[in-house]
Amino acid sequence: QLVASVADDMGVNESQAATLLRHAKWDADHLQRMYTQDMDSLFRKAGVALDGGAGSSAAAVGPLPTDDTDTKDGSGGSAPVMTCMVCFDEAPDTPATALALACGHKFCVTCWRDNLINVVRTGGAGGQSCLDTTCMWSGCKLVVGEDTFMRLLDAEVASMYQRVRLLSFVDDNSSICWCPATDCQEAVALNTRAGGGDVGGGGSADEGTVGGGKPVGVVCRKGHHFCFACRGDSHAPISCAEHRAWDRKVQEKQGVDGKMTKLDDVKVRASSLILYEVIPSHSSHGGASKRNE
Repeated sequence: QLVASVADDMGVNESQAATLLRHAKWDADHLQRMYTQDMDSLFRKAGVALDGGAGSSAAAVGPLPTDDTDTKDGSGGSAPVMTCMVCFDEAPDTPATALALACGHKFCVTCWRDNLINVVRTGGAGGQSCLDTTCMWSGCKLVVGEDTFMRLLDAEVASMYQRVRLLSFVDDNSSICWCPATDCQEAVALNTRAGGGDVGGGGSADEGTVGGGKPVGVVCRKGHHFCFACRGDSHAPISCAEHRAWDRKVQEKQGVDGKMTKLDDVKVRASSLILYEVIPSHSSHGGASKRNE
């Protein structure tokens, strides 16, 4: 829905919209601001063509043709021949055998497919994500959009690509995070538009507000409570820094048997210590009982 909404607002296709959103860390409001301030700069930095046509893959609209007639030109004669600058083989210059993105750099479909399969399975150059894959022409910064991947990949590899994009929606998104509980795979989305603290989708907020370094207590759908800001146990109203300082002191004073030794010399602000002691623990994934002993 987010991708479709951005595509409609900006007059681009959904493949382009997804690339633009990822460039903006999946923040639609931030993307809209960049779009308003300097559309040309935004598209250039995101690696999206400003042609208003078929997007990142201008020649990649619909499935690849497979009929033998696609090796011929419109009059029934032989199609012109192109030389792929990756494998240096010659191939008929037809939609079935040659492909160019909006930049116009054309390569044979076989090289395109092999390259995209490789970046999905092993990652791009320098360990970059397959979502950052660009045109194979040296120096070209045009990002290969989802439409091209879906057009050229088989179902198995296409599914791997879609999973990477789904993970990016969480990993690269400042308003969504994974639950830090062991073996929990739930994600929690923080609804920052609601003025702080409200969480939509995979969880809910139970304390704190967003921004200013303040803690934000959230709970995932499996009931694990944690601070959205620092990913530690819920600790509002004390700050994340105070919580970490207290954690360090607790670990320093913890005996080999796991029990706490005397804490008279713990140098933390008195207010922090009092607040910490009266706040009930919400965590269900380790450590909380030790802190309350």
